[in-house]
Amino acid sequence: MFDLRSYKKTLPALLFIAGIISFIAASAEAAVDLVNELTANHTKTPGTNIYFIPANDLAPSERFNGFISDERAIEVIVASIKSPYSEISGVFTDANLLTRGVEVGSRGDITVNGSKGLLLKALHKDGDKRWGKWIMILEDGDDTLVVNGIFTSGDSDAARDVEAMLKSVIVEQTETPEAMVVTPGGGVSALDINLSGMSARFASGDLVKSSDEEGVIVDDENNDEDID
Repeated sequence: MFDLRSYKKTLPALLFIAGIISFIAASAEAAVDLVNELTANHTKTPGTNIYFIPANDLAPSERFNGFISDERAIEVIVASIKSPYSEISGVFTDANLLTRGVEVGSRGDITVNGSKGLLLKALHKDGDKRWGKWIMILEDGDDTLVVNGIFTSGDSDAARDVEAMLKSVIVEQTETPEAMVVTPGGGVSALDINLSGMSARFASGDLVKSSDEEGVIVDDENNDEDID
């Protein structure tokens, strides 16, 4: 028999559990399997073997490996890490990123032309500054490609355009140029490769030091050995 009094007592707990389930479901996006072909709209990232269909107003950067639009306050930064995907993807946990001020809102599995990957959608906070960060981690043979899209928080057009650009990626099957290869350790943390270029406007002040030559952030003072 239905007991209304018992139901009323357990209702708050049920709503709490439902809320947790809803939050977990919202945090995990459906897996995406992409088969990309090189088109006339693709542009090669200078100094790399990576192609994208750039979002509107984005042009190749002269400061780092990637694309930039000063007008739209968007950057897409490309780096190849000389470590296997299984290792690097394991570093980019929600907890580890949170130590860098990056709050992951959702993560989803992505496959691009047979290569395994992850797409993280996050919010980076630094004091009163806020910006969106769409981070794609993609298997590239024995190495790992990390692509970071940075844009002003709350700019839904930029969020949509950056996501579409990241999903257009094509990795040319040639040897990765040395200029874009990063070897974790020795002061370079894999987690800090997702900050670059916009250091004057976006990066974390004293937390990081920027290297415009390679588009990589080096975190000497906060480089924990267990997350390199």
